[in-house]
Amino acid sequence: MRGQPLRRYDGVPEMLAIKILIACLVCFLIGGIPFGPIIARVKKADLRKTGSGNIGATNVYRALGIKYAVLVFALDALKGSLCGYAGLLLFHAGMPAGLCGVAALLGHVFSPWLKFRGGKGVATGFGAMMVFAPIPSAISFALWAAIIGWKKVVSLASMAGAISLPAAVLVFNGIGWRFYTSLIIAGLVIWSHRENIVRLAKGEEKRIKRNRE
Repeated sequence: MRGQPLRRYDGVPEMLAIKILIACLVCFLIGGIPFGPIIARVKKADLRKTGSGNIGATNVYRALGIKYAVLVFALDALKGSLCGYAGLLLFHAGMPAGLCGVAALLGHVFSPWLKFRGGKGVATGFGAMMVFAPIPSAISFALWAAIIGWKKVVSLASMAGAISLPAAVLVFNGIGWRFYTSLIIAGLVIWSHRENIVRLAKGEEKRIKRNRE
């Protein structure tokens, strides 16, 4: 019985480990693709000189407006979804598949294409979890959207959504690899917002608004 999990992945432990490492490396590189700066450059905008200087959809909104912010959010989420789906194809349902999604998120936060600087990882983490646990992810997204509409503070909404994700996964999927993956993703998203937490505590966090030239 103890040998069954290994047979699911069609390989001896050493080969499985190499397969996981290669898959995670590829997902890390895919997750690091900086769609925000790419689109901003096409539109002759510099995200590093706009608002928070972040490369994600929130700062794209400040620089270019809602249309391009939605596009960047969708593309960043797509990175996570593709890696999550690839993980399921390669490893079926199991923690190795979850690690592919986590690797994509890490790639976005520490983009190898931007000298290991990146974004907050909200959209990419959401994209991965939509593949692994769609209903909990949709609940988390709804909470995120509701708080943005209410408070207009994206960082607060993002952390609330991240905190709600493992709880929702626990309710709908129970304890298992999906839950542990959601815990890692939520932890990374909250960690990436550490500076925002300080500003929130001081009452200095700004509400979302588009820059006016």
